[in-house]
Amino acid sequence: MLLAVSPFGCTGGPGRARVDEGGALDATGHEHPPDAVAKDAPDEIALALAERGREIGRARQAYDAGTWEGGDLFAAAMRTSVMSAPAWPDDPDAGDGTSATEGTSPARVEHGQIQRPRRGQSIEAREGGAHRLGYIRHGSHVAFFPAPLANEDCPDGWYELLEGGFVCGKYASPDPKAPSVKFAANPPNLTESTPYKYGYAVANNTPVYRRVLSLHDRQKYEPELIPVPDAGAGDGTSALDSMFSAPPERGQGQRPIRGQPQADAGGGSSTEDNDTPSDEPVSEHEKGAPRDAGLVKLGDLKGRGVLVRRMMKGFYVALDRSFNAAHARWWRTSEGFAIPYEKIALQSWTPDFHGSWVKVADTSKGDEDAGDGGDVVEGNGTAALVNSGFAARFLLNEKGKMKVTAPLPKWTALELAGDPKTVDGVVFDATTSGFWVRHFDLMVATPEPPPDLADDEKWIDVDLGRQFLVAFAGKHPVYATRVSSGRRYPWDPTHDHPTPTGTFHIYEKHISTTMDGDVATDGPYSIEDVPWVMYFQGSYALHGAFWHNLFGSTRSHGCVNLSPVDARELFFWVEPALPKGWHGVFQTSGHPGTRVVIHEPAALRSKGAPPSTHTR
Repeated sequence: MLLAVSPFGCTGGPGRARVDEGGALDATGHEHPPDAVAKDAPDEIALALAERGREIGRARQAYDAGTWEGGDLFAAAMRTSVMSAPAWPDDPDAGDGTSATEGTSPARVEHGQIQRPRRGQSIEAREGGAHRLGYIRHGSHVAFFPAPLANEDCPDGWYELLEGGFVCGKYASPDPKAPSVKFAANPPNLTESTPYKYGYAVANNTPVYRRVLSLHDRQKYEPELIPVPDAGAGDGTSALDSMFSAPPERGQGQRPIRGQPQADAGGGSSTEDNDTPSDEPVSEHEKGAPRDAGLVKLGDLKGRGVLVRRMMKGFYVALDRSFNAAHARWWRTSEGFAIPYEKIALQSWTPDFHGSWVKVADTSKGDEDAGDGGDVVEGNGTAALVNSGFAARFLLNEKGKMKVTAPLPKWTALELAGDPKTVDGVVFDATTSGFWVRHFDLMVATPEPPPDLADDEKWIDVDLGRQFLVAFAGKHPVYATRVSSGRRYPWDPTHDHPTPTGTFHIYEKHISTTMDGDVATDGPYSIEDVPWVMYFQGSYALHGAFWHNLFGSTRSHGCVNLSPVDARELFFWVEPALPKGWHGVFQTSGHPGTRVVIHEPAALRSKGAPPSTHTR
């Protein structure tokens, strides 16, 4: 049944509702007093909304208990918005500011598709207004209540998600076999250190196509492709060339072949983005004419029609799978586009570095770390990271001597306890893990906690001077690792990429998102689907970096690089929490993200302004 309602006639506000004692649940599952039904609403609508609220409440109870047997809703667009209410914001830039692509008029971007977020705005809904809570990505699915609500903003009906929020039916489908759904790329792998496998362009002007092209059509964009002549052909044509069909007439699409990459499912196409080869002349740069990488800007690499864009050598892309089509081998990207297989080299390694969680021994449960026989004492809030390859766990015996019990792996995170002890001229620190460790084997944190820190509040301290990150719950450390922040050359503004200092909140989280930019001294860069991204100010973020293993030294254009393992662990620990099936989530005024404190020694500070481009 499609229930028609006004945009705000059935909502009590953003967020996930819970069933408690008191009034009835409205159409969003939010609790309202029994007399809170709109006075001017017809009785039948009020009754239908009240019954719907009760059904959603029961569905959420079953979902929380793991007994929900309803179906899932599948994203039919590359990025499908999740709204706080069944309505679009009146102002496309309201709320999180993710409606428009950079440099694109908001009027040209459809409401349900988040194409490229504009960073830096807090998420504040106007009184009674709707705002974006996050989004789901093409190929992902979420639990939902199957009866949609239709209104003028979404005639196809709004589906309410059991985790909270509303999705317009124009950009999602409950049918996994729907054409807009079944050709989607595989969803991200949340159990591995990176959600996708990655590759990089091995040459400049690597083309990214909306779909597979024949060799004949590819020659427009890859002039280096020359058909092999058939020695036995008398008419001068190639037997190989004759196997490919001529390009279709302008405006005529091709029927999708199962297993072949499809165009980005975005709810329609335009003349500008027609996926058939263009009859118009192709520029020399679009043909692949070599250009000096230092002179190329990202805007020069944008394509048109069937050519989505070009990649310069070293640009990274997330890959879904390889396949054969049109007598060639291809890579399918995580966004469903096609790249010639030979143009991409697989990233065959991932960083092996990572920090660790602080493990507190529990003698009552026979914890292996308590097997040393040491006393487990309350921590004093001091975080430390083992930075020696020869560290060991020690036990203080009855004679007052330290005895080695086991090796202690490098980069193990610890919380210190009590006072240090000097034995035979060596200083030892006690730990909450039930053993002692030599002080010279440790890197001890010097955090700067906020003065208004609440008990057990999650927060992250980043020391730029030592490239040292510690995650805390209140005053106690829970995770520690090394990072790579912005490269510093204060005397040379063109090479100086400072990481901003101060106190921030994580306002957006993305399983992956693209980071790119034009850097005057380095030229353009682009890394698609950077993993585990946690934005804390503008385009600055904590995120995974799979392309280097130099953690502990400055490396980035301003972001705080983490190893993929560390980034994933922190991503699922910090707020805002990412609902199951979502690809991105935004903080709300009532639920701010985890606090991040970034500080540096005075010697590193400069007056250089941070870069305005997307950082990495």
